[in-house]
Amino acid sequence: MITMSLLRSRKKTMIVAVVAVIALLLIPSVTQSRYYVNLAVQCMIWALFAMSLDLLVGYLGHASFGHAAFLGVAGYAVAILNVTFKWDPLAAAGGALVAAFVLAMIFGAVVSHVTGIYYTIVNFALAQTMWGLAYQWYSLTGGDNGVRGVARPSIFGIASGGTNAFFYFVAVIFVVCTLLLLLVVSSPFGLTMRGIKQTQSRMRVLGYNVWLHKYIAYVIAGTFAGVAGIMQSYFDQFIGPGQVSMMTSAKVVLMVIVGGAGTLLGPLFGGVLVVIIQNAVSAFTDRWMMVLGVMYVIIVVFVPGGLMGLYRRIARRSAGPARIPVAASGPADGGVVGSPV
Repeated sequence: MITMSLLRSRKKTMIVAVVAVIALLLIPSVTQSRYYVNLAVQCMIWALFAMSLDLLVGYLGHASFGHAAFLGVAGYAVAILNVTFKWDPLAAAGGALVAAFVLAMIFGAVVSHVTGIYYTIVNFALAQTMWGLAYQWYSLTGGDNGVRGVARPSIFGIASGGTNAFFYFVAVIFVVCTLLLLLVVSSPFGLTMRGIKQTQSRMRVLGYNVWLHKYIAYVIAGTFAGVAGIMQSYFDQFIGPGQVSMMTSAKVVLMVIVGGAGTLLGPLFGGVLVVIIQNAVSAFTDRWMMVLGVMYVIIVVFVPGGLMGLYRRIARRSAGPARIPVAASGPADGGVVGSPV
């Protein structure tokens, strides 16, 4: 019964994913508005960023308020390599991805030794160090002026500088990265992460190298966040200290909580929702962060588990009470109901 239920759940997830991808690719042809196409690009970038953080928050149970470090470092790397050192945009993207990977390896070696509140504090401190470098290292990063004029890449001779062309470029990257992340969390490695989240001591007793699994998960999360940072710099054609700030880290944590931590697809939808709300509210007031804060409180208090948790509760109620199979009773002299055969 459990196996069949799991298969049905995965089948439904795959159907929803296929429909979502088709709908995503049709956006430029459905709307002629550059605003909505650009909004869809922002949704994909931030959804990818949120899914990368979910590896740490949802699957390992470690709250990180320093994830913007990888987004910002990759964004700065692609901008500096392209604008300052005149690298080709694709070559600059490769260098930026390496920069995010190396930074994740360095930070992961530090934070994977600690747990609980110390994990959060160390991540926050390391991210603030990167923000300080971005703000103070004026000769390289431009300080609060940032780096402008980042060129978008051309692939197979097709320039992605236009709105629709760049949309499809980001869409391909987004779909590939989403599939890779789904592969990670559904693999034996992903199941081990869930076990570590539940009880680290038991996983150690069973012979798992807990530190190594936490370290690898951290590096993977940081690298995918770097991909989002590269796409963000391409989109804005600019990078500034705000990309590495605490506000950016807090915003992506909100996306994970809103969507539902530990589900991967939940943070995807959470990222889309937060970006849409931010764009809608910022048209009327500069205090959009206050609105997002109120939304966070409402989600935590009234919708525990986020959007995915709400969806699961509604699905269970609509399906009715679960039917538990009962084994046939033995003879009248003492069959045990539900006992294994």
